[in-house]
Amino acid sequence: MRNRFWALTKKEFSSAWLKGLICLAIALVTGITLPYAFHWLGGLYLPSQLPGSLRQALDAQLQNYTLFLWSNWYGKNLLQYMLVFALIFGAPSLASEAATGSIGYTLSRPFSRKQVLGAKFLASGAWLSLIAVISTLGLGVATWLYHQPVGWGLILRGLPGTLAGTLLALAISFAFSAVVDDSIKAAIFSLAVLAALGWPAFVPGWARFSYLTYMAAAGPFAVPLWVWWGTGAVAASVVLLYLLALKLFVGRDY
Repeated sequence: MRNRFWALTKKEFSSAWLKGLICLAIALVTGITLPYAFHWLGGLYLPSQLPGSLRQALDAQLQNYTLFLWSNWYGKNLLQYMLVFALIFGAPSLASEAATGSIGYTLSRPFSRKQVLGAKFLASGAWLSLIAVISTLGLGVATWLYHQPVGWGLILRGLPGTLAGTLLALAISFAFSAVVDDSIKAAIFSLAVLAALGWPAFVPGWARFSYLTYMAAAGPFAVPLWVWWGTGAVAASVVLLYLLALKLFVGRDY
């Protein structure tokens, strides 16, 4: 039984190879070009027409290489990429099969619905983890190639929060994919929930209540203990949302 489950997981992983490689290429190219962007922007004239807050933020980043890398990787590019990639993997997971009618064939095979959902989620999570880890390693290697290395401990420290937030988005999209027969609608509904859960990050004093904070808060400076506790809470919520997706999938009559 266990061997059959892993065979199904491998099949799901292999079937997503094109999507996975495209997403990986996008993130990896961004990561390895960030150190070059720092040097390029450093020699670029910043127009006085820029809003004062934006100009100050850019000036601060261009005066601190580590801050620039962190702000533009964990705080911006990787965070945005991984949330979008999670929807790309999760929204069609069940909805696309329901829309085409192939879900009937999938459920007729000698696998329980628990195994089907588990294999799909595990395969998607594996791809997303590989994308985040490999592209971050690419960023680290690039810092050495540009002769401005940053410690690997610092480079990798943001991955737990990023992966927790990514899997949260994946679990939410799986839940909607289990009840909606349209991948685009499942993605839109998931995006709406993610936006609602993320907006406290932009409200003064409410940042701790947003998963976005934990995807980027383990910054280049001292990391408060509450950040790690919050990251653990986000990870725990992934389990709860996955169980919700499983309940919706098992209880649905296709």
